[in-house]
Amino acid sequence: MRIANTLRKEAMPEMVYVMCKLARYKEYHKQELINLVTLENPHNQTARDVYSFCIDCGFLTESGDEEVLTPFDEADLEDFSRFRYKVAANVFQDRGTLFTSVTKWFLEQDRSVFKYRTANDLASVLPLDSNQVNITEYTLGFRNWMEGLGLATVASTGSSGALVFAVHRLLKDWLTYAVPFRRNEPVMAAEFFRKLNEDLPQFAGVAKENQVKESLSMGLRVLHNLGVIEIVYTHDSSDIWHLTQSVQYDNTRVLSEIIVR
Repeated sequence: MRIANTLRKEAMPEMVYVMCKLARYKEYHKQELINLVTLENPHNQTARDVYSFCIDCGFLTESGDEEVLTPFDEADLEDFSRFRYKVAANVFQDRGTLFTSVTKWFLEQDRSVFKYRTANDLASVLPLDSNQVNITEYTLGFRNWMEGLGLATVASTGSSGALVFAVHRLLKDWLTYAVPFRRNEPVMAAEFFRKLNEDLPQFAGVAKENQVKESLSMGLRVLHNLGVIEIVYTHDSSDIWHLTQSVQYDNTRVLSEIIVR
């Protein structure tokens, strides 16, 4: 399972989710499933493009007689947040894909990346090769999937919108569905980040050498303020980590433990 290089703006996560949910509900043939999504509109090319993308990514497969199957089980498709966590937990395990490398690059930036207020602006700095992908189409799709996977959101200001960090949604999914830690028990920060990097490798360069970059620092502060986790600092701890300074929250810049509430 991966996010294929055929990523484009039409292949929105919500449409992929609908197709996978239909394929799990009943064994449809390819054209039957496309007809359901398009309400039998023969001129709707978007659904065909999304279907092809699903095949490219391994979200859907076809049997010999074109019956459509999906690797997601019923629990994975119970709601969209479960689906996005299942996708994230799988696609980022392959560290050699373009989508993983571009995601890691984005998450390792600071807030200066927010100045790129349109897809074209962002496309000019993303580490993309025009010999591999259509850069404009890929960037539009990348923005959609970063938002869909709970890693970023588009902050609209008039006719444009910057892609800004919002990793707290995927972090919350991880704590809810993977249950990596016991609730209400302190976890040393180093162990928290080790487990996070193991389960969601796109964060591997975001928390290292006792420094937490801005994307993850923001996400942890949001979860702390929502009461999902508690950031704890024990001044004489041997495991001290430093969050990137915030211009939005007046939280501590240092932590030694995290408690999942």
